[in-house]
Amino acid sequence: MKKILVISETIFSDRLYDTLGFDELSKLEIDLMSSDEINLLQERYIENIKKKIISRFLFKIFRFIRLIHRYVVPYGQMNSSASDHLKIDTNEWHWTKKNILKAFIFIYSRIGLCRRLSLYLLKILVPKIDKDLEVRLSNYDKVFFFSLGNLKPFFVVPLHNFFKKRNIKTICYIQSWDNPSTKGYALFKPDIILTWTELMRNEIKNYMDYPIKKTYAVGSPLFKDHKLDENRNESILFATKSPKTYPHNSFISEMIAIEAKKNNIDFTVRIHPLAITQKFINESDKILKLSKKYGFKVLLPNIDSNKNLLNKDYDKIANDSFYESTLFISVFSTMNLESVNLGINTINIDFQDEERKDISPRMDIKYDRRQVHNARALSYGCIRNVRSRNELIVAIKDHLLSKKYSTDVKREFFIQNECLPLYDKSVLESFLI
Repeated sequence: MKKILVISETIFSDRLYDTLGFDELSKLEIDLMSSDEINLLQERYIENIKKKIISRFLFKIFRFIRLIHRYVVPYGQMNSSASDHLKIDTNEWHWTKKNILKAFIFIYSRIGLCRRLSLYLLKILVPKIDKDLEVRLSNYDKVFFFSLGNLKPFFVVPLHNFFKKRNIKTICYIQSWDNPSTKGYALFKPDIILTWTELMRNEIKNYMDYPIKKTYAVGSPLFKDHKLDENRNESILFATKSPKTYPHNSFISEMIAIEAKKNNIDFTVRIHPLAITQKFINESDKILKLSKKYGFKVLLPNIDSNKNLLNKDYDKIANDSFYESTLFISVFSTMNLESVNLGINTINIDFQDEERKDISPRMDIKYDRRQVHNARALSYGCIRNVRSRNELIVAIKDHLLSKKYSTDVKREFFIQNECLPLYDKSVLESFLI
């Protein structure tokens, strides 16, 4: 029986491990290196680097190359996402430092040889993982990643280097539909890349200089062939956005709550996982207070820190609330795709509380609007995009008048490009055997 190691970099890939059905692949012996373990190992790795002068020097080179890759888009591809990230991240930099970085990005973006040389340098210069960990990881037949090193680079890149030097086959399943155009240029290239869709395959080819013959569209477990109950009661589901980039969730929740109460409609707010962490707990507290005032339901992830925030029990409750809704509202969310796929009227919030002045530049909604994947999702005409409170109210009223936001032809085209093929875990298993 082949031994497979799955390396999960974030709580979202922890969740993907479950939803992709790894535990159900009985022909394989699978071990998970969770995001919590990755965080601990990365801390230890960096501490070890600090003890050696040469390792510290090499790590600085690594960090600089990673910084360049963060904003590189090969010439000819849409670069609004990368250029906006660069503008935000370097907002307070001295112009000299900023322009030096821009010069490297310009060269890398236009000269493929520079990108290839950069990947080679990452293979030979990045400090190695420690010997004890090498021994532990030497017995795997294949290793499965959820990124090309651009989510948790400082430990995942040396891990990938270790496996490649031992000729252990590496596979990457791209974690999210936005990753090819928003997470920067790859820091390593695995043997095989699996994507959600054919469209993403082409993005990997164009944004990562990766041969398309080594990519395969296998679908996403997000998109289910689920038949909704046509006689379900009217209800609205609002999925909040990450409070790291959108601090207006309670502002929007109250707007929707007022309309829901006025029209006697059930309303549920699904709180983003980050909003229950200590740093953003005030946001979930505000929404919980609003729920008592207006009488709506709140769906919270698991707040027991000893458990996965996004476990199977939570998924079951979250999916049920989704299937019961007749109107879905979010702020530039992947769930917009799920909602269109299910045939639920979908509203995208494209505005913010303009009276708030205590926000960073990254929290401006205009940057979400300009992201390549978001602009594409709205371009099909299946999602009702609202730019003000009045437009939101009109959209809710149109829904209550049984107006569809999209034609069947538009929705079919959307699903073909953004949601297919349907995921089948046996296909995943065939790549791992």
